[in-house]
Amino acid sequence: MPGFMREVGSRRSRLLLRVAVVAAIGGFLFGYDTGVIGGALLYIRHDLHAASDLDQQAIVSSLLVGAVVGALVAGRLANRWGRRGAIIGARFVLGLSPSGTCPATGGRCWAWPASPASCSRWG
Repeated sequence: MPGFMREVGSRRSRLLLRVAVVAAIGGFLFGYDTGVIGGALLYIRHDLHAASDLDQQAIVSSLLVGAVVGALVAGRLANRWGRRGAIIGARFVLGLSPSGTCPATGGRCWAWPASPASCSRWG
């Protein structure tokens, strides 16, 4: 067997292959996220009152920067608390977020579109 084929099957190469595959999937997901946000620009313009192109670019770029920061924070939390602890923490934060958005929207609770009257007590 030539030296190249022996090296491809080595343990170090398999680790490198795994790292490359994970990095490629991460790049694909961030690219997909960018495409989805680009498709939502029509709604961003109307719902967030982003009249100029600069407003839209600032909104989209802040969403992508938030995704990068969220991925970095999630990685650190998963290293510190373990994957299960990080998921439980994320569920807690996502469970509390409607409590903050309801009063800010004047009682219109867009977090629960099935029953908007459930937050009318905040308004």
